[in-house]
Amino acid sequence: MNPNARTRCHPRELTQKHSTAFKAKVVLAALVGDKPLAQLPQEFEIHQNQIIDWKKRLTESAVEVFGKSAEPETPPVDL
Repeated sequence: MNPNARTRCHPRELTQKHSTAFKAKVVLAALVGDKPLAQLPQEFEIHQNQIIDWKKRLTESAVEVFGKSAEPETPPVDL
């Protein structure tokens, strides 16, 4: 077998599953902005596009976090 030959892997074998706590830590580091975005992939050992994607998902869903009211949407019926 040729040691220089590329082995074929299924794309799912290349993906890693990161915990929600790890994702939050990475995104918060990106939002704080005290380090350049280009430095974060080295620090967290993930691709820069992954950080950008997680950051986008968080900012898009932030409206839902702050937009929900404590009151029920439909008032209770008075019998």
